[in-house]
Amino acid sequence: MVKKALLVLICLSGLLLFIGCTNEEIGFDNNDIEEIISIEVANKSEEIVVSFALFLSPEDDWGEEMLEGEEIGPGEVYVFEMPERTYNLALMTSEVYVLHNEFGIDSDVEIEVGGENKIPVFIENVSESDLQALYISQHDNEHWGDNWLISEKEYIPAEIGRRVFFVEPGIYDVLAIDFQGETAIEAYNLDMSEAKLLTID
Repeated sequence: MVKKALLVLICLSGLLLFIGCTNEEIGFDNNDIEEIISIEVANKSEEIVVSFALFLSPEDDWGEEMLEGEEIGPGEVYVFEMPERTYNLALMTSEVYVLHNEFGIDSDVEIEVGGENKIPVFIENVSESDLQALYISQHDNEHWGDNWLISEKEYIPAEIGRRVFFVEPGIYDVLAIDFQGETAIEAYNLDMSEAKLLTID
């Protein structure tokens, strides 16, 4: 837990890849594999998911888009059945906001985007620095809480990075830190009773 009054930062190195692989590109034949895993995506937000980028972990070769032109609209649930392997995935909007990242998927998983009455917080990083830590804390909390970039592989890239996080309505403080340990944004008393855009420059 990170205390607001005294932030001790341990920089994490990582890499966020927006990539997807089809079965053919990954190099296996479904007919030869008996075991499958189920990846369920429930879109409980008002955003439209247009990109389901799935790729083998830890490989980083680009592949084709799993949705193949389809969309996961608000309230919709999609289930993908894949041969049993270890996968990473990223869910994105048409505006290239990352809605969700998931790493190391090797068994059945249910992924929920958004949630009932949750407010989207849009983060745009147009600065020259990659962001390795982001904290969104209710204003009356003494501590910043956990890093919302939950995986060591995840960061918000410089200049083009776009993320969406979902919070309960309320008043929040936000802190973002780059890989040099410098504060990219520190803001307090932010009203998040409706959709909020935060630009980091």
